[in-house]
Formats: sequence, structure tokens, C-alpha cells
Amino acid sequence: PWVFVSVTTDPAACLRDKALAIFPKSERVTLVLRHEDAREIPNCSAKFARITLAIHSSLEADGLTAAVAQALAEMSISANIIAAYYHDHTFLTFDQADGAFLC
Repeated sequence: PWVFVSVTTDPAACLRDKALAIFPKSERVTLVLRHEDAREIPNCSAKFARITLAIHSSLEADGLTAAVAQALAEMSISANIIAAYYHDHTFLTFDQADGAFLC
């Protein structure tokens, strides 16, 4: 399981090596962490399952994120999608994750 957490810059520095993704914002820093690495953090989301698309996608490719989001939306599954350099990562709440594999 993965979670999204909101921390100040001090804890963010301590967790940097454990984070899958880091989003520094003016208010706080959002990190995507494994649930077990975030147990002591009070500003923590619900648990998410992660689906990593196995195809090598380009950051400039048209439509991949939209196609994934549309297929999930048609099943009433919400998604948080992060595009990385080689692969896209889709985060689904744990109670919806099984349905996503039916898409």
C-alpha cells in the first residue's frame, strides 16, 4: 500500500530516500510513500494501490493518461496518475483496486 502525506520541509528531508515521488509546494511538501514508512505522519491519506503501466511511454505522448483515466472513470474508479520519465503510475484507493484490473 502507498499513501500521500503532507509534511514540512524538515521531515521531507528525512523521508526523501523513501519517497517514490516528492512535490514541494509553497504550503508544504507532498510525498508518496509506502504505508509502512508513513505510520508516524499525521497528515496521511488513505491507502492506495499502485498500478505501473508496463509500456515505455513518452512524456510527450498524446492520450495515454486520458485513456487510462477514462477507462477507470467508466467503472467509477477514481485515479491519481503520476507520469514519470519511462512509465506512468496510477494510484487507486484500495477498495477500488480490484475493479481496475477488469478494465
